[in-house]
Amino acid sequence: MSVARWEWAALLCLRVAVACTQPTSGPPDEYWQGPEVGYYMVYGKGWLTWEWESGIRSWLHPAMFWAVFAGMRAVETVLGATLPGCLAVLLPRALQGGIAFAADGAVYALAKACAGKATARTVFLMTATSWFASYCTTRTFSNSAEALLTLCGVCCAVWGRDAWFLQCAGAATAMRTTSAVTWAVVIAARFLFSRRGPAPDWGFARATVWATVMWVAASTCLDAAAAGRWYFSPWEFLKFNVLEGKSAAFGVHPWHWYFTQGFPAMLGPYLPWVAVAVHHAWSPPSPAAARCPGNPHGVAPRHLLALAGAVLSAYSFTGHKEFRFVLPVLYLCFVPAGHALTAAGAATRRRWLVGMTVANALLGVAFCYVHQTGGVHALTHVRTHYPASRVPVAVHLLLPCYSTPGFSYLHGSAVDSLVQFDCAPVETAAAAPAAAGLVTEHDCFKAAPLAVARWLYEGGGDADAACGEGATVAAVFPRGRRRALPDVFLLSSHQRGTFAAFFAQHGFVEAAAFPNTPVPVEWVQHEVLLYSRP
Repeated sequence: MSVARWEWAALLCLRVAVACTQPTSGPPDEYWQGPEVGYYMVYGKGWLTWEWESGIRSWLHPAMFWAVFAGMRAVETVLGATLPGCLAVLLPRALQGGIAFAADGAVYALAKACAGKATARTVFLMTATSWFASYCTTRTFSNSAEALLTLCGVCCAVWGRDAWFLQCAGAATAMRTTSAVTWAVVIAARFLFSRRGPAPDWGFARATVWATVMWVAASTCLDAAAAGRWYFSPWEFLKFNVLEGKSAAFGVHPWHWYFTQGFPAMLGPYLPWVAVAVHHAWSPPSPAAARCPGNPHGVAPRHLLALAGAVLSAYSFTGHKEFRFVLPVLYLCFVPAGHALTAAGAATRRRWLVGMTVANALLGVAFCYVHQTGGVHALTHVRTHYPASRVPVAVHLLLPCYSTPGFSYLHGSAVDSLVQFDCAPVETAAAAPAAAGLVTEHDCFKAAPLAVARWLYEGGGDADAACGEGATVAAVFPRGRRRALPDVFLLSSHQRGTFAAFFAQHGFVEAAAFPNTPVPVEWVQHEVLLYSRP
């Protein structure tokens, strides 16, 4: 049974609605590798984070949001007025909702080509109700666009459309260097097993070389045009993360984390059916895939499962791991999981889908609408409370670095200065060489919050306070980084007592408190507080 048009329309509305209405924040890359970069390129307000200065990111993903904001500014020029600030928030989100919907369509097409219409419908329902797809793919991560390109590329590979497959592979790798792991596996399999059987396909190898050259040249020229200098972002990424190992400053996980914690949490209620699919993969292959139209290579769900396992294994060698890094793998696993669930029978399928929909809905609501809402609500309050008609306002954030949006959420407001801690790893020269390491500005603030505040805003305090890794406050924040007191401070609620005397001394009072999470974890606390002068 195929998916009806009204079901597709309902899913599109759901994806766009979730993307536009969710008030929660994910990792900083949601804003600072996408909309904030595009907003800076068009309006010149804000700043580029250390990643762009180091050249480890491609400008291909922010270019999508540059187009959105460029169109917005063109309309403002014609009208001679500033558009409402909410449009700067909603337009990129609506675009992201469309990307999430396109990913749903791509995985449906992949399931239909590999396992038939019945499995494709099951996969449609699984992706539509997946809590992690709703949480992650509707956010402006480059991983979301990478997932879409990966699914489109794998679909084209299954259909035998090599030219389109290679273009999707090139775009995905240009956008995120780590995507090369997925495509290395797919391209190797396509080269070694041609349509004529297990024999090298040298024509495909030549096409791969040309596509690689084209995308390397195009992405390098785009990066150079955007950054104003020549550099090769994949090499800079490899050097920073692998050769120098600086990504360890943002957390290190054990090698088995993706298999034992990360990926099972992403799958949620669908984990048992992935396990069933793994069991079925050891059984003799079914000829069903060969009967599916548009599948000249006979790709079956077990092949997608093998691809997912290979990518997860390769990513397990990296120290720094995050859920969203393996988002494309999640979508690939929906196909074998959906095939296993469909094979279990209509009654079993119906019961499981109902139960999994309820479980996923609870998780989706928690992570899309409840957990970590304070930052977005605080910035929205600042935008509406300080309209452009007021005198310029400065806002300083005593929060985890880049944990809130930036100027794209303050469009049309009186805020002309937004300052927060940087996440750039600072190399420390400790007294003992063995103690030398990496520390970020926020690491230092976490270790000695009041000492950092007094050093930055008063020029006093304990400048030699330890910040970890042998660093001191004065070393991480040189005297040239001194700051004038702003009009507004934002900070986490667990720092209320720590800064009570500091704020009282400088005439600040608590003006608002924004609920953040019912389950505090480290610096993600119950509320985000706003302090201002009366």
